[in-house]
Formats: sequence, C-alpha cells, structure tokens
Amino acid sequence: PAALDQHLRPTYGEPATIETLGGKSGAGVRRVHFAHASVIVKASASPNETRFYQAFAPLLRAHGIPLPGFEFSLSDETGYWLVLEDIPHPLPKEYWNGDRRLVAVLARLHSILLDNLPAVLVGYLPSWTDELTEKALACFSAAQSAALRPLLAAAQANAAPLFRGETIISADPNPLNWGIRDDGSLVLF
Repeated sequence: PAALDQHLRPTYGEPATIETLGGKSGAGVRRVHFAHASVIVKASASPNETRFYQAFAPLLRAHGIPLPGFEFSLSDETGYWLVLEDIPHPLPKEYWNGDRRLVAVLARLHSILLDNLPAVLVGYLPSWTDELTEKALACFSAAQSAALRPLLAAAQANAAPLFRGETIISADPNPLNWGIRDDGSLVLF
C-alpha cells in the first residue's frame, strides 16, 4: 500500500531486495532489505496481530518477555499491515532442548495473570468438557470405551488446573518461534 511505502522509503531508503518468508500464521511475511537495515513486513486479513503488538506487547515487554520490535501498522482495503523488527537469526539447535534462558522467558510469560492484560483479543480458550470426553470415547468400541472411561475421567480431572484461565500461556513455544538478535538476545515470536 502507498501508506506503507510512504513510511518505509523516507525511513530506510530504496528497498534493495524483498524476500518472501514462510510462516503458518496465514499472513504474508516478507523481509525487506535496505542498504543499511532490514525489516519484516506482514500482511494479514485479521487485525489480531496488530492488536497484539499495540495492546499486549508493551505489557509483555514490561514483564521481561522479549518480542520483536513494533514499528508501524496500517489497515486498508487489502488487509492489516505491520512493520516489525527483523530478528536475523533462527534459534540455534543447541537451544532446542531446554535452554535455561528460554525456560526463564516462558516462566515469566506463564506467570503473568490474565487480569493484568487488556481483553482486546478474542482467542481460543481451551477447555476439557464432559462432552469432549464422550466424543473421544465414541471413537472406540463399547468395550474399549468402558475401559478408557475411568482413565479419561481421571486425566480430565487432573488437567482441570490447566483450563482455569488464570495466566497467559504460549500456545506454541516451539524452536521455530524463537529468534536471536545480533547481540545474542532471545526473541519470542
């Protein structure tokens, strides 16, 4: 969009290259390289990520959660556009199995009470209901279902604390959702 171009060119100059990146968020993601910098430009049909960076990200950063920097957003008839800090390095494989710094970030994130966050995003709120248990049991024969019923009932009862909705939980902290800045600091996407 013209407004995006009017933001980027005065700030960074003429784009040198535009690299299409993968991603599973449903957004079009591109790394735009300039002579002395690069940024990530995301296009999405949903306002959720823009709302996240405007409403949630500052609060999460205040709790020590390292997120990509938010630079600019706009919406128009083509969708929602974001300009974010380019995190240049993927998470090294030696971090993939329990690096202390990653665990510390997730511990801080998972200790933030939902009451401290704005109710801006409407997201998926998981639950494990009796109805879901019955639907799962319906996939088995009567004998198998009878044998599994007490096991699933116990698992459902034991899992109840996970569904209280007290704290924020990263839904997907897999290694591909982390990056490293040039200074070596971690970033959670």
